[in-house]
Amino acid sequence: MFKYIYVKHNWVMQQLKNAGYKVTKPRQKITNFISHHDGIFSIQDIQNAHPGLDKVSLYRTIETLTALDLIDPIAHMNGMQHYELHSTNHHHHALCTKCKKIAHVTCAIPKKIIRGFSQIHHTLLLTGLCRTCSQ
Repeated sequence: MFKYIYVKHNWVMQQLKNAGYKVTKPRQKITNFISHHDGIFSIQDIQNAHPGLDKVSLYRTIETLTALDLIDPIAHMNGMQHYELHSTNHHHHALCTKCKKIAHVTCAIPKKIIRGFSQIHHTLLLTGLCRTCSQ
């Protein structure tokens, strides 16, 4: 498990370097958080983990990671945008509206669905009640 997290962290940092970004302490903290966090996260989650982190650096880094397609915006919940580390296994999410549990849903939409377009991105958030909450 530790090796996998280390590889994810190095991959994110290497992508930033390849795009010409410097490895700063705030970026290291943010990418480390993202690499160690399992599932979706919000900017507030990062702030809670690193209370002294400069908000401007945090928001700019999240914006950069999104623009570089290293993280994906998943859902807007409780007034906050939530993200997930980009995965080569594209999937969608089902959210329980009661307990906030999230499940992955396989995406069957072909990658080249619209002629004349490339690098198409899409997200789908399904909502409902999980088995536990519906009983």
